[in-house]
Amino acid sequence: MTYKLRILMFLFVFNFSLNISYADEMYIQKRIHNFKIAKKAIKNINNHIIKKEYIKINDEIVFLYNWFSVLPSYFPKGTEASIENNSDASSEIWEKFHVFESLASNSKIISLNMIDDLKQNYYKQIRVKFDQLNQSCSVCHNKFRN
Repeated sequence: MTYKLRILMFLFVFNFSLNISYADEMYIQKRIHNFKIAKKAIKNINNHIIKKEYIKINDEIVFLYNWFSVLPSYFPKGTEASIENNSDASSEIWEKFHVFESLASNSKIISLNMIDDLKQNYYKQIRVKFDQLNQSCSVCHNKFRN
């Protein structure tokens, strides 16, 4: 193999690995960003429930429903936490991915139930479901967050 061919092969492999690393970093930064939005949405929902401003929580619940629907896809292999990427994701996510998916699905179902309760004006149930959602999020964070 000629020297130029080896250099070209090296550059191709190096560039390919950089692209993979960049893609992984983009997943990590996007999921960190979405978790921050979710945290803010949960805080807003709680404040609106306290003030009995139920009509103001629809968009926040819809965001959470959509986030929980895609959440597992934001944790592909290779996006584990490291010192460089600021991720709090525990390696247990990938070791017990089926449990992680189940918890995300549970949160998605609860948020869908909240949307239905809001449409039906079942305001007392919204507080109950919101507490269930908080519990579901806490279980997942305690299990899968460093």
